[in-house]
Amino acid sequence: MSGKNILAKNLVGRAVDRGEYRAKAICHSLILMYKTTYSDDELNKWPFHFAIFTSIQFIVLTIVAIFFYPGGAILDQTGLGYPFFQAFYSELGMTVTSGGKSNLTSAIIFTIALTVTGLGISVFHIAIRRFFLEPGMVRTISTAGSVFGVISGVLYIAAALRPGNLFWEEHIFLATLASQSFLAAALCYTIAIFTNKNYPNVYALVYILFAVLLIGYILLCEYGPRVETSDGFIIQATCQKVIVLSAIVCKLIQSWGALRQEE
Repeated sequence: MSGKNILAKNLVGRAVDRGEYRAKAICHSLILMYKTTYSDDELNKWPFHFAIFTSIQFIVLTIVAIFFYPGGAILDQTGLGYPFFQAFYSELGMTVTSGGKSNLTSAIIFTIALTVTGLGISVFHIAIRRFFLEPGMVRTISTAGSVFGVISGVLYIAAALRPGNLFWEEHIFLATLASQSFLAAALCYTIAIFTNKNYPNVYALVYILFAVLLIGYILLCEYGPRVETSDGFIIQATCQKVIVLSAIVCKLIQSWGALRQEE
């Protein structure tokens, strides 16, 4: 090999070495920056911050969807706007209202709101389990609660992607099953919290209050005034608003409580 070739090979080798060194230095700097920006404590908290965000965005986006709703609800097909106490939330997600009006804008907004909320429910129930890992019944019950919670979130997402005017029976089935799964998760974590002496019992009481409301709503739908009547429709639609807002408040309180436990 000539002297020029040897020199060229050495120069290339040094360039490669310098490139590797710089790449390693950049990666090391990025890792340090990441660790400096996001501590382990912050990484543990993000699921609960996300759950709080998803609860708030549901309220905000639902209000926006109501604003864009053109009218033509099931109970008042010739009316304008969204009759809050005379319509179900599902009507916001219909691409076409019962009165035949295009509702695409409202439907897209509401679908996003419910989908993100379902994701928040699943993420929360995956993260909350970390406080109940001691061996025994509390671990088993919390695992079951997290499974039900994740299933609930997935079912809400599925219901959001099945608008009522196109998939009415599927939408109702998925939304009902999602609520029942959420109830099962709440009951499991009520027991888990009471069993875990390190977790404040006040959050179990919040779950109990929500569970009582949800059970009452389920019984109302099964044995109360029928939705086929005008009065029954209004009663069930109004109670649905109470239940949805109760679920949002419950998730906010539970997420805040989990953040307090991380401190």
